[in-house]
Amino acid sequence: MLSLSLLTACAPSAICKTGNAAEAYSQSQPACMVMQLKNKDTIMQQYGDAAEKAPEDGMLLGQTERYVEYDAAGRVVKGQDIKAHSRYEEDVHPNNHTSVWGSWWEGGQWGYACCHQTIKNSYCTGEAGLVAAEAQADQMQLNIKRKAEEDKAREENGGNLEVCATFLFAVLHVPHFCSCVALLLMH
Repeated sequence: MLSLSLLTACAPSAICKTGNAAEAYSQSQPACMVMQLKNKDTIMQQYGDAAEKAPEDGMLLGQTERYVEYDAAGRVVKGQDIKAHSRYEEDVHPNNHTSVWGSWWEGGQWGYACCHQTIKNSYCTGEAGLVAAEAQADQMQLNIKRKAEEDKAREENGGNLEVCATFLFAVLHVPHFCSCVALLLMH
């Protein structure tokens, strides 16, 4: 749609006062061309250029039209050997990791080999994280062992672990053992 300023700038009657049509046309052409170019640029900026050729799908995936010749063994004779690109990024080490996700596996879980983290976007703790994980595993084993001993003691005492624990506390920490035994018998 042409704007009003474009119509008035391109109208020969607005410029020529002499009445000569050829002279009016020649005087109006430069102003008309300038206004048409401004209008075209404005439309292109606002809506884009539909006549612009879209890139081919093959070119978007990294394919080129480079000429390459190969011999019977598959070696490059002419041209350049081009590696096929993956659509996924390779060798990406986020969050200070030195290995990629999936480079370590244990107990049905994937993780990073550098710190044995099994949470995908976690920050790498490095060697300190490995030491802490080992300490946590050792503590867990001690807790399991302690729990098994408590369960065994509970079974031996007829399920009354609290009395057994109170008795052990009294024996170890109270100098007047006889008074503690009397307290235990009252319970």
